[in-house]
Amino acid sequence: MSFVLKILASKLKAGKYFYTKLHSWGDELCIVNNKYCAKFMVYKSGEKDRYHYHPTRTETFFVLTGRVTLKTSTIHYLLNPGEYMTVEPCIPHRVIAHKSSVILLTSTHNTQDDHIYVNDPLMKGK
Repeated sequence: MSFVLKILASKLKAGKYFYTKLHSWGDELCIVNNKYCAKFMVYKSGEKDRYHYHPTRTETFFVLTGRVTLKTSTIHYLLNPGEYMTVEPCIPHRVIAHKSSVILLTSTHNTQDDHIYVNDPLMKGK
């Protein structure tokens, strides 16, 4: 668990919708997941998550620290602290961290079956 995630988790009391997940790209701390979802996503410098989409979920990525690219199948959005981007359902996307970054991710309700991994069309051979 990253130092940032440890600090965030220590400030929150575990409840019905509170969980943490460790990923190869960094850490995830979910603080609520009922009618809406809110998570802190802590990315390691140079890491990226897998290219994916959500059939029913709308997500907004708000960069708190660091610098990331939010990549869709056709466009790359460079986001700095204080900037945000919303991704609608069925739009394939991924986050690429240029430096260690913390993102506040808000979305409609998060379910396990609303996360579909796909091949990245712009990363063939990479």
